Amino acid sequence: MSAGGVRAFTRGDIPRVAALRRRLFTSTVHVDAAASEAYFDLVFFGNPWRDLDLPSLVYEDADGQLTGFLGVIPRPMRFRGRRVRMAVTSQFMAERGAAGLRLLSRFMDGPQDLSFSDAANDASRRVWESLGGTTAVVQSLHWEIPVRPLRNELAHLGDHPAVRAARLIARPIVAAADAAWQTAAGRHRPSAVDALARAPLTPRDVAELFPTLCAEPALVPEYSEASVRWLLDRLGEQHGPDALHGRLVRDTDGAAVGWYLYERRGIVAELVQLTARAGRWRDMLQVLRDDARDDGAGAVAGRLDPRHVAELPVLPGGLRPRSFWSLMHARDPEIALALLRGDAALSRLDAEWWVNF
Repeated sequence: MSAGGVRAFTRGDIPRVAALRRRLFTSTVHVDAAASEAYFDLVFFGNPWRDLDLPSLVYEDADGQLTGFLGVIPRPMRFRGRRVRMAVTSQFMAERGAAGLRLLSRFMDGPQDLSFSDAANDASRRVWESLGGTTAVVQSLHWEIPVRPLRNELAHLGDHPAVRAARLIARPIVAAADAAWQTAAGRHRPSAVDALARAPLTPRDVAELFPTLCAEPALVPEYSEASVRWLLDRLGEQHGPDALHGRLVRDTDGAAVGWYLYERRGIVAELVQLTARAGRWRDMLQVLRDDARDDGAGAVAGRLDPRHVAELPVLPGGLRPRSFWSLMHARDPEIALALLRGDAALSRLDAEWWVNF
Protein backbone atom coordinates (compact mmCIF):
# COMPACT_ATOMS: atom_id res chain seq x y z
CA MET A 1 0.00 0.00 0.00
CA SER A 2 1.94 2.99 -1.28
CA ALA A 3 0.01 5.86 0.24
CA GLY A 4 -1.79 4.30 3.17
CA GLY A 5 -5.50 3.70 3.22
CA VAL A 6 -8.70 2.68 4.95
CA ARG A 7 -10.05 -0.86 4.85
CA ALA A 8 -12.44 -3.11 6.76
CA PHE A 9 -11.39 -4.32 10.20
CA THR A 10 -10.72 -8.07 10.36
CA ARG A 11 -10.18 -10.44 13.27
CA GLY A 12 -6.52 -10.62 12.29
CA ASP A 13 -6.20 -6.90 13.08
CA ILE A 14 -7.37 -7.29 16.68
CA PRO A 15 -3.93 -7.58 18.36
CA ARG A 16 -2.65 -4.43 16.60
CA VAL A 17 -5.84 -2.46 17.30
CA ALA A 18 -5.79 -3.48 20.97
CA ALA A 19 -2.14 -2.43 21.20
CA LEU A 20 -2.99 0.93 19.58
CA ARG A 21 -5.76 1.38 22.17
CA ARG A 22 -3.35 0.73 25.03
CA ARG A 23 -0.81 3.20 23.61
CA LEU A 24 -3.28 6.01 23.12
CA PHE A 25 -5.54 5.51 26.14
CA THR A 26 -3.88 4.53 29.38
CA SER A 27 -7.13 4.60 31.34
CA THR A 28 -8.83 1.39 30.33
CA VAL A 29 -10.83 -1.40 31.92
CA HIS A 30 -9.07 -4.16 29.99
CA VAL A 31 -5.39 -3.39 30.62
CA ASP A 32 -4.46 -7.03 30.07
CA ALA A 33 -3.69 -7.67 26.37
CA ALA A 34 -5.63 -10.94 26.16
CA ALA A 35 -8.72 -9.44 27.85
CA SER A 36 -8.58 -6.38 25.60
CA GLU A 37 -8.36 -8.50 22.45
CA ALA A 38 -11.21 -10.74 23.59
CA TYR A 39 -13.41 -7.72 24.21
CA PHE A 40 -12.68 -6.22 20.76
CA ASP A 41 -13.71 -9.53 19.23
CA LEU A 42 -16.88 -9.74 21.29
CA VAL A 43 -18.05 -6.16 20.71
CA PHE A 44 -17.25 -5.78 17.02
CA PHE A 45 -17.60 -9.34 15.71
CA GLY A 46 -19.95 -10.91 18.26
CA ASN A 47 -22.64 -8.24 18.55
CA PRO A 48 -26.15 -9.36 17.51
CA TRP A 49 -26.49 -6.70 14.78
CA ARG A 50 -23.30 -7.39 12.80
CA ASP A 51 -23.68 -6.27 9.18
CA LEU A 52 -20.97 -6.94 6.60
CA ASP A 53 -22.01 -3.76 4.78
CA LEU A 54 -21.14 -1.74 7.90
CA PRO A 55 -17.76 -3.00 9.06
CA SER A 56 -15.44 -1.34 11.54
CA LEU A 57 -12.49 0.35 9.85
CA VAL A 58 -8.72 0.50 10.20
CA TYR A 59 -6.13 2.82 8.69
CA GLU A 60 -2.69 1.62 7.60
CA ASP A 61 0.10 4.00 6.63
CA ALA A 62 2.46 3.63 3.67
CA ASP A 63 4.68 1.28 5.71
CA GLY A 64 1.82 -0.99 6.63
CA GLN A 65 1.63 0.27 10.21
CA LEU A 66 -1.85 0.32 11.67
CA THR A 67 -2.29 3.85 13.00
CA GLY A 68 -6.06 4.33 13.19
CA PHE A 69 -9.28 2.54 14.08
CA LEU A 70 -12.98 3.37 13.99
CA GLY A 71 -15.34 0.85 15.58
CA VAL A 72 -18.77 0.59 13.96
CA ILE A 73 -21.80 -1.08 15.56
CA PRO A 74 -24.95 -1.32 13.40
CA ARG A 75 -28.27 -0.83 15.16
CA PRO A 76 -31.68 -1.42 13.53
CA MET A 77 -34.16 1.44 13.98
CA ARG A 78 -37.67 2.38 12.90
CA PHE A 79 -38.41 5.78 11.44
CA ARG A 80 -42.14 6.44 11.11
CA GLY A 81 -42.73 2.73 10.71
CA ARG A 82 -40.04 1.92 8.14
CA ARG A 83 -36.82 0.17 8.99
CA VAL A 84 -33.62 2.21 8.84
CA ARG A 85 -30.02 1.48 9.77
CA MET A 86 -28.15 3.44 12.38
CA ALA A 87 -24.39 3.03 12.64
CA VAL A 88 -22.81 3.86 15.98
CA THR A 89 -19.13 4.78 16.20
CA SER A 90 -16.96 3.59 19.04
CA GLN A 91 -13.27 3.61 20.01
CA PHE A 92 -12.36 6.22 17.38
CA MET A 93 -8.57 6.62 17.62
CA ALA A 94 -5.72 7.73 15.40
CA GLU A 95 -2.04 8.45 15.95
CA ARG A 96 -2.12 11.10 13.21
CA GLY A 97 -4.79 13.56 12.16
CA ALA A 98 -4.89 12.36 8.54
CA ALA A 99 -5.76 8.84 9.64
CA GLY A 100 -8.70 10.06 11.71
CA LEU A 101 -10.03 12.27 8.94
CA ARG A 102 -9.90 9.48 6.35
CA LEU A 103 -11.48 6.93 8.67
CA LEU A 104 -14.42 9.16 9.53
CA SER A 105 -14.84 10.28 5.92
CA ARG A 106 -15.09 6.65 4.75
CA PHE A 107 -17.53 5.88 7.54
CA MET A 108 -19.84 8.79 6.66
CA ASP A 109 -19.87 7.66 3.03
CA GLY A 110 -21.27 4.29 4.14
CA PRO A 111 -24.77 2.92 3.44
CA GLN A 112 -26.25 3.73 6.87
CA ASP A 113 -29.25 6.06 7.16
CA LEU A 114 -28.04 7.61 10.42
CA SER A 115 -24.57 7.92 11.93
CA PHE A 116 -24.43 8.52 15.67
CA SER A 117 -22.04 8.79 18.59
CA ASP A 118 -22.83 9.75 22.18
CA ALA A 119 -19.32 9.63 23.68
CA ALA A 120 -17.19 11.79 21.37
CA ASN A 121 -14.39 14.00 22.67
CA ASP A 122 -13.60 17.51 21.44
CA ALA A 123 -11.14 16.31 18.78
CA SER A 124 -13.67 13.85 17.33
CA ARG A 125 -16.32 16.55 17.33
CA ARG A 126 -14.13 18.88 15.27
CA VAL A 127 -13.42 16.20 12.66
CA TRP A 128 -17.08 15.13 12.58
CA GLU A 129 -18.32 18.68 11.98
CA SER A 130 -15.64 19.33 9.33
CA LEU A 131 -17.19 16.47 7.32
CA GLY A 132 -20.73 17.82 7.51
CA GLY A 133 -21.88 16.14 10.71
CA THR A 134 -23.82 17.89 13.47
CA THR A 135 -23.45 18.15 17.22
CA ALA A 136 -26.72 17.38 19.01
CA VAL A 137 -26.07 20.00 21.69
CA VAL A 138 -29.20 19.42 23.76
CA GLN A 139 -28.60 15.67 23.94
CA SER A 140 -25.02 16.42 25.03
CA LEU A 141 -26.22 18.06 28.24
CA HIS A 142 -26.59 16.12 31.47
CA TRP A 143 -28.63 16.56 34.62
CA GLU A 144 -28.09 15.41 38.19
CA ILE A 145 -30.71 15.14 40.93
CA PRO A 146 -29.47 14.66 44.51
CA VAL A 147 -31.35 12.05 46.53
CA ARG A 148 -28.97 12.06 49.50
CA PRO A 149 -27.41 15.52 49.10
CA LEU A 150 -24.81 15.49 51.87
CA ARG A 151 -23.58 12.03 51.03
CA ASN A 152 -23.38 13.04 47.39
CA GLU A 153 -21.34 16.18 48.13
CA LEU A 154 -18.90 14.32 50.38
CA ALA A 155 -18.36 11.70 47.68
CA HIS A 156 -17.03 14.43 45.36
CA LEU A 157 -14.24 15.39 47.78
CA GLY A 158 -11.97 12.69 46.41
CA ASP A 159 -10.57 9.38 47.59
CA HIS A 160 -7.61 10.42 49.72
CA PRO A 161 -7.19 8.12 52.77
CA ALA A 162 -7.88 11.03 55.15
CA VAL A 163 -11.08 11.87 53.27
CA ARG A 164 -12.20 8.23 53.38
CA ALA A 165 -11.55 8.10 57.12
CA ALA A 166 -13.50 11.32 57.69
CA ARG A 167 -16.43 9.99 55.66
CA LEU A 168 -16.45 6.80 57.71
CA ILE A 169 -16.46 8.69 61.01
CA ALA A 170 -19.15 11.08 59.81
CA ARG A 171 -21.41 8.40 58.35
CA PRO A 172 -24.07 8.49 61.14
CA ILE A 173 -24.19 12.30 61.04
CA VAL A 174 -24.44 12.32 57.25
CA ALA A 175 -27.23 9.72 57.30
CA ALA A 176 -29.18 11.74 59.88
CA ALA A 177 -28.73 15.00 57.94
CA ASP A 178 -29.88 13.41 54.68
CA ALA A 179 -32.90 11.89 56.43
CA ALA A 180 -33.79 15.32 57.83
CA TRP A 181 -33.51 16.84 54.35
CA GLN A 182 -35.81 14.17 52.93
CA THR A 183 -38.38 14.85 55.63
CA ALA A 184 -38.21 18.63 55.11
CA ALA A 185 -38.58 18.16 51.36
CA GLY A 186 -41.60 15.93 51.82
CA ARG A 187 -39.83 12.83 50.55
CA HIS A 188 -41.38 10.66 53.27
CA ARG A 189 -44.95 11.75 52.61
CA PRO A 190 -47.12 9.18 50.82
CA SER A 191 -47.47 9.79 47.08
CA ALA A 192 -49.24 8.20 44.14
CA VAL A 193 -46.11 6.31 43.07
CA ASP A 194 -45.92 4.45 46.40
CA ALA A 195 -48.75 2.17 45.27
CA LEU A 196 -46.98 1.17 42.06
CA ALA A 197 -45.61 -2.38 41.98
CA ARG A 198 -41.96 -3.03 41.18
CA ALA A 199 -40.50 -6.21 39.69
CA PRO A 200 -37.05 -7.08 38.34
CA LEU A 201 -36.63 -5.91 34.75
CA THR A 202 -35.94 -8.66 32.20
CA PRO A 203 -34.78 -8.54 28.56
CA ARG A 204 -38.16 -9.96 27.55
CA ASP A 205 -39.95 -7.05 29.27
CA VAL A 206 -37.94 -4.52 27.24
CA ALA A 207 -38.39 -6.32 23.92
CA GLU A 208 -42.12 -6.95 24.33
CA LEU A 209 -43.24 -3.70 25.97
CA PHE A 210 -41.07 -1.12 24.22
CA PRO A 211 -43.11 -0.93 20.97
CA THR A 212 -46.27 -0.18 22.99
CA LEU A 213 -44.84 2.22 25.55
CA CYS A 214 -42.71 4.09 22.99
CA ALA A 215 -45.11 4.29 20.03
CA GLU A 216 -45.14 8.10 19.73
CA PRO A 217 -41.57 9.14 18.73
CA ALA A 218 -40.72 9.10 15.03
CA LEU A 219 -37.35 7.40 15.52
CA VAL A 220 -37.15 4.35 17.80
CA PRO A 221 -34.75 1.42 18.24
CA GLU A 222 -35.68 -2.17 17.48
CA TYR A 223 -35.12 -4.63 20.31
CA SER A 224 -35.23 -8.39 20.57
CA GLU A 225 -34.95 -10.36 23.77
CA ALA A 226 -31.55 -11.69 22.66
CA SER A 227 -30.14 -8.26 21.77
CA VAL A 228 -31.26 -6.70 25.06
CA ARG A 229 -29.74 -9.58 27.01
CA TRP A 230 -26.47 -9.10 25.12
CA LEU A 231 -26.43 -5.39 25.96
CA LEU A 232 -27.17 -5.98 29.64
CA ASP A 233 -24.40 -8.58 29.79
CA ARG A 234 -21.93 -6.00 28.46
CA LEU A 235 -23.11 -3.43 31.02
CA GLY A 236 -22.77 -6.00 33.78
CA GLU A 237 -19.17 -6.68 32.74
CA GLN A 238 -18.16 -3.05 33.27
CA HIS A 239 -18.66 -2.78 37.02
CA GLY A 240 -20.15 -6.15 37.94
CA PRO A 241 -23.76 -7.36 37.76
CA ASP A 242 -24.58 -5.91 41.20
CA ALA A 243 -24.00 -2.38 39.84
CA LEU A 244 -26.88 -2.72 37.36
CA HIS A 245 -30.38 -1.96 38.70
CA GLY A 246 -33.55 -2.33 36.66
CA ARG A 247 -37.21 -2.39 37.69
CA LEU A 248 -40.41 -2.89 35.74
CA VAL A 249 -43.19 -0.77 37.25
CA ARG A 250 -46.88 -1.67 37.04
CA ASP A 251 -50.02 0.23 37.98
CA THR A 252 -52.57 -1.00 40.50
CA ASP A 253 -54.51 -2.62 37.63
CA GLY A 254 -51.42 -4.55 36.49
CA ALA A 255 -50.76 -2.42 33.39
CA ALA A 256 -47.11 -1.56 32.71
CA VAL A 257 -46.27 2.06 33.58
CA GLY A 258 -42.66 1.76 32.43
CA TRP A 259 -39.22 0.80 33.62
CA TYR A 260 -35.87 2.21 34.58
CA LEU A 261 -32.37 0.89 34.22
CA TYR A 262 -29.41 2.50 35.93
CA GLU A 263 -25.82 1.64 36.70
CA ARG A 264 -24.16 2.58 39.96
CA ARG A 265 -20.90 4.38 39.28
CA GLY A 266 -19.61 5.20 42.72
CA ILE A 267 -22.22 7.21 44.59
CA VAL A 268 -24.14 8.19 41.43
CA ALA A 269 -26.93 6.18 39.80
CA GLU A 270 -26.21 6.78 36.11
CA LEU A 271 -29.46 6.42 34.19
CA VAL A 272 -29.20 4.08 31.21
CA GLN A 273 -32.85 4.08 30.16
CA LEU A 274 -36.15 5.41 31.49
CA THR A 275 -39.23 4.35 29.53
CA ALA A 276 -42.77 5.32 30.42
CA ARG A 277 -46.30 5.09 29.14
CA ALA A 278 -47.58 8.37 27.67
CA GLY A 279 -48.19 10.88 30.45
CA ARG A 280 -46.36 8.85 33.12
CA TRP A 281 -42.71 9.88 32.64
CA ARG A 282 -42.77 12.15 35.70
CA ASP A 283 -44.12 9.27 37.82
CA MET A 284 -41.36 7.00 36.56
CA LEU A 285 -38.75 9.63 37.39
CA GLN A 286 -40.08 9.78 40.95
CA VAL A 287 -39.96 5.98 41.21
CA LEU A 288 -36.37 6.07 40.00
CA ARG A 289 -35.40 8.73 42.54
CA ASP A 290 -37.05 6.88 45.44
CA ASP A 291 -35.57 3.51 44.54
CA ALA A 292 -32.08 4.89 43.89
CA ARG A 293 -32.17 6.62 47.29
CA ASP A 294 -33.28 3.38 48.97
CA ASP A 295 -30.48 1.53 47.17
CA GLY A 296 -27.96 3.92 48.76
CA ALA A 297 -27.21 6.27 45.85
CA GLY A 298 -26.39 9.91 46.55
CA ALA A 299 -27.69 11.24 43.24
CA VAL A 300 -29.35 10.22 39.99
CA ALA A 301 -27.78 11.49 36.75
CA GLY A 302 -28.72 11.17 33.11
CA ARG A 303 -28.44 12.59 29.62
CA LEU A 304 -31.02 15.21 28.71
CA ASP A 305 -33.90 13.94 26.58
CA PRO A 306 -35.56 16.88 24.78
CA ARG A 307 -38.95 15.15 25.05
CA HIS A 308 -38.96 15.50 28.83
CA VAL A 309 -37.24 18.80 29.57
CA ALA A 310 -40.41 20.29 31.06
CA GLU A 311 -40.91 17.28 33.34
CA LEU A 312 -37.55 17.53 35.08
CA PRO A 313 -37.58 19.18 38.51
CA VAL A 314 -35.69 22.39 39.20
CA LEU A 315 -32.09 21.20 39.31
CA PRO A 316 -29.78 22.74 41.95
CA GLY A 317 -26.75 22.45 39.66
CA GLY A 318 -28.63 23.07 36.43
CA LEU A 319 -27.77 21.33 33.17
CA ARG A 320 -24.14 20.93 32.23
CA PRO A 321 -21.97 19.44 29.51
CA ARG A 322 -19.64 16.60 30.33
CA SER A 323 -16.42 15.67 28.55
CA PHE A 324 -18.16 14.04 25.59
CA TRP A 325 -20.62 14.98 22.87
CA SER A 326 -23.55 13.46 21.01
CA LEU A 327 -22.89 13.64 17.26
CA MET A 328 -25.13 12.75 14.35
CA HIS A 329 -25.25 12.73 10.55
CA ALA A 330 -28.19 11.71 8.33
CA ARG A 331 -28.73 11.97 4.60
CA ASP A 332 -32.49 12.25 5.06
CA PRO A 333 -33.15 15.69 6.61
CA GLU A 334 -36.35 14.37 8.19
CA ILE A 335 -34.37 11.84 10.24
CA ALA A 336 -31.89 14.53 11.26
CA LEU A 337 -34.68 16.88 12.27
CA ALA A 338 -36.45 14.20 14.30
CA LEU A 339 -33.33 13.52 16.33
CA LEU A 340 -32.38 17.16 16.86
CA ARG A 341 -35.85 18.24 17.98
CA GLY A 342 -36.22 15.27 20.33
CA ASP A 343 -38.68 13.19 18.30
CA ALA A 344 -36.53 10.12 18.97
CA ALA A 345 -36.44 7.53 21.76
CA LEU A 346 -32.68 7.01 22.01
CA SER A 347 -31.09 6.18 25.34
CA ARG A 348 -27.65 5.20 26.56
CA LEU A 349 -28.64 1.63 25.70
CA ASP A 350 -28.62 2.54 22.01
CA ALA A 351 -25.27 4.18 21.26
CA GLU A 352 -21.67 4.01 22.50
CA TRP A 353 -22.08 4.63 26.22
CA TRP A 354 -22.38 0.94 27.16
CA VAL A 355 -19.05 0.09 25.44
CA ASN A 356 -16.26 0.40 27.98
CA PHE A 357 -12.68 -0.65 27.38
